[in-house]
Amino acid sequence: MKIEITTDHDTCECDCCGTSYAVGGEVAIDGTVVLSRPASASCIGSESWTEDELLVMALKKIGHEVIVDGSPFHVTRRDQEYHGAEFPE
Repeated sequence: MKIEITTDHDTCECDCCGTSYAVGGEVAIDGTVVLSRPASASCIGSESWTEDELLVMALKKIGHEVIVDGSPFHVTRRDQEYHGAEFPE
């Protein structure tokens, strides 16, 4: 099995807030994209994902849960697909 993470970056310039940065990307397993979370920088609500978050979310999507010290891996941004009903819309 080959897991490949391709990252992307985004910036947003705002006269009031200054510059905002975001990181995102997609995860492919054996050449098939299983997760895509593009970076989206904005003044409010930027979407940014670290490489480890992307990997853990992709693993969960294919049926593998990552546990750290007895608890599910903590993804810092709310993601409906990853968190499910835990964080309703």
